[in-house]
Amino acid sequence: MMTGDERALGSKFDTCFYGRWVWRMKDFIDISFMDLFYPDKLFKDYASRGYSEPIDNHILFFNKTQDETKKVIKQAKLRANTMSPEEAAAELSCDPEEEDFHLKLQILTRMHNSVDFRDPVLQHYTPAFQV
Repeated sequence: MMTGDERALGSKFDTCFYGRWVWRMKDFIDISFMDLFYPDKLFKDYASRGYSEPIDNHILFFNKTQDETKKVIKQAKLRANTMSPEEAAAELSCDPEEEDFHLKLQILTRMHNSVDFRDPVLQHYTPAFQV
C-alpha cells in the first residue's frame, strides 16, 4: 500500500516492510510492468518501423540509462547472492527513510527462491518501525 508521503507498506512472506525504499521498489515494478504495453519503449523507432525491431532487455529505471540500470542490478544481485541471512536481515531492517531498493529487491528475490535462505533472514529481521 502506497501512502501520500512517498512511503509504502508492503508484505511478503507474512512479514511487513515499510519505508521510502518500498515505495520506490513498487513504483519501479509498476512502471516497468506498464512499459510492457507501450510500443515506443519496446521497439526501436516504433513510429516509422513498427514492431519489426524490439529493444533487447529493456529495463526502465527513472532517469538512469539502460546500461547504468543493468550495472546497478547486476551488482545488487551479486551482493544479495553472497550475503549471509544476518546481513540480509540487517539490510531489510533499514531506516524507513532509506530510498535505495535494488539490493533489497534482490534479497527478496533470493528469499523467494530459497526457503533455506528465507527462514533465517526472517528470524533475524527486525522492522524499523513500530506498529
